[in-house]
Amino acid sequence: FEGRGTLTPGIQKARAYMEERLKEWKVMPAGGGYELPCKPWCNLGALHLGSDPKLKDEYIVLGSHYDHLGKARKPVDGDDINNGADDNASGSTLNLFVAKALVASKIRTKRSILHLWFDGEEQGLNGSKSFCQDPVVPMNRIVAMVNCDMVGRADDKGANLFGMRSSLQ
Repeated sequence: FEGRGTLTPGIQKARAYMEERLKEWKVMPAGGGYELPCKPWCNLGALHLGSDPKLKDEYIVLGSHYDHLGKARKPVDGDDINNGADDNASGSTLNLFVAKALVASKIRTKRSILHLWFDGEEQGLNGSKSFCQDPVVPMNRIVAMVNCDMVGRADDKGANLFGMRSSLQ
């Protein structure tokens, strides 16, 4: 969509597309709807409730961002395209299809799975900051977060997992 910056037609089209798929696949919204509080960025959220009576109130977050800057203001070596398919589109797509697969397969995880698609990440991690300030689930009930970003890289030797780290904040 020639860039998906906050408050652009491109981000609105991307958000509408993802919401349509989530509704079509009957994925439960997180909160009152798929759109989470907008400030002005607009995150999306979906939820799969856990099955274990003791663990269902704990959440594993699958996070991705769906904003993308599109064309650069200052071209580098004559190229003004900021390639976002490898960055945010791959993670957002993975997150969507995990949500679809969980509903379609009727798999019930012990813990609840919270799918988040952040807006405004390219301009300073604004969507994730917004979620942390106004979460749809209690922050102390989130036990893990998997950041789905740049998931399209592999070779013939199998998949790799990079960038593992944790935070006590």
